[in-house]
Amino acid sequence: MQGRSSWASRSVTLVKMTTIGSSRIQPYRYVLNRICVYPSIGNHDAGESEDNDDRGQVEDNLYVRERIAGEEAAGRASFEPGMFYRFRYGSTIEFVCIDTSKENLFADRLFEHPKHRDFLDASFPALTGSPTWRIPFCHHPPYSAGPRHHNTESMHTLLRLFQRAGVRAMFSGHEHNFQHSIANGIDYLVSGAAGKFRKATPDQFEKAQTRSWSDKCHFLLVELRGTEMKVRAIGELGTSTTLADIPRMNPQGTPVTGPMVIRL
Repeated sequence: MQGRSSWASRSVTLVKMTTIGSSRIQPYRYVLNRICVYPSIGNHDAGESEDNDDRGQVEDNLYVRERIAGEEAAGRASFEPGMFYRFRYGSTIEFVCIDTSKENLFADRLFEHPKHRDFLDASFPALTGSPTWRIPFCHHPPYSAGPRHHNTESMHTLLRLFQRAGVRAMFSGHEHNFQHSIANGIDYLVSGAAGKFRKATPDQFEKAQTRSWSDKCHFLLVELRGTEMKVRAIGELGTSTTLADIPRMNPQGTPVTGPMVIRL
């Protein structure tokens, strides 16, 4: 990507030491010394799925308060409850982290909390002027064909904001496979099979408006050039350690090849 913001170029050199018995570990030290990691909160970090709340550990291990929370005064973040922030990369790309978790199983999702309305409204302004890539990312996918997790309920507020701001692509996880959906002109990409993948076939392709999917372990490689985005799902195939595009299928089981191309 062309251009570089102050956040993207900043070197994170802080180190936190955790003592476990007689050993001392530095969580994510070598990752954070080389690349900027921008986390989002998922169901296992909040009270939605488990009794214990791991949110604090995420914030501590990834230096969220030192790196991101200070932006709240400038309107570029909104914390407690939840973790919301945005940052620019170059002059025409802005990423927006949205906390889609719940504080407990029966609560509303945190992006519905009144405190975050101003942040979300400012993050997704009405589309005017020159085109800008506004790329939201979160844990729970608005569209998912399953097999375990399907379309996330109560996302209507966000979807209206995406339409207003001219969002063209959104990234999420939660379901342990790869999925690509297109709904109302927006490409939704689910990438939840980096460490654990689910082999069962999704069962709600029509409701999720699925274009392709894969049950292979992978990561996403995204290339942005001007008004065009190319997305590739990359992984190891079979016993080979060579990285290549993973096989994808459409809902009818026909192979789908080539990158996913998204344009402003």
